[in-house]
Amino acid sequence: MKTKLELQNILLIIINLICLFFILQIKFSLFPLIESTLTVSTKISINILVVDLSIGIILSSFFYVIVVLIPEYRKKSSTMRLIGPRLNNICEQIQISIGYLYSKAKPDYKGPIQFDKLSYADFESWKKLSDRQVNFKYSLRNDNGKQTKYDISSENEIGRFIVEVGRVSKQIDSLFSLPTITSIDKELIDILAELRDCGFYGIVMIYKHWKGFSFPLQNFSTDVFKYYQLYKRLTRYCKTFEFEIT
Repeated sequence: MKTKLELQNILLIIINLICLFFILQIKFSLFPLIESTLTVSTKISINILVVDLSIGIILSSFFYVIVVLIPEYRKKSSTMRLIGPRLNNICEQIQISIGYLYSKAKPDYKGPIQFDKLSYADFESWKKLSDRQVNFKYSLRNDNGKQTKYDISSENEIGRFIVEVGRVSKQIDSLFSLPTITSIDKELIDILAELRDCGFYGIVMIYKHWKGFSFPLQNFSTDVFKYYQLYKRLTRYCKTFEFEIT
């Protein structure tokens, strides 16, 4: 999906191409036109007006690119380089959690997970969190092909998600405090805001404040799936690893 700014820039390019065509057509008669009944003086006046308007639009577009577009692009690129490591950290934490949720819904499965192809059915069995030990082993493979194995079997399920909510929320608030954060894609800002306030994290906080709460929750699996969908959208802006349940 293209952003509003990208669509505006595409429209600007099209308008400038049309203006350039008008100038070349009037000056060099590139294509034959239907004869008009207008007088010669009227034709000349219209041609001069069209050429002047076209030149004005092209010059305005040129200064827009120099004064506005290039500085905005540099600011956005600089901001993305600055927040990149934190976005990658958020993605990694959530990728591990999605992998864990998937593994418990599919207890007999061992192997790689295709995170871009998961569906609601893969999380439908989730009704609540518990105090059980995580008992989860996985591996990550980086861009260089190096595989690292991890074992978080000793962690508590509810406790692990409480820690994640605290870390992710703190990192997102830190990103939103940057003075140049508004220069990045609005889509990314929306994703981060929705992630911080998502229903799954809200349920995790219920478990945090209500010790011993263990009742099944209505639509819990739906909130888990929406949490996954937010992660999937976020991966457009961060680095992910090949993930395998071991």
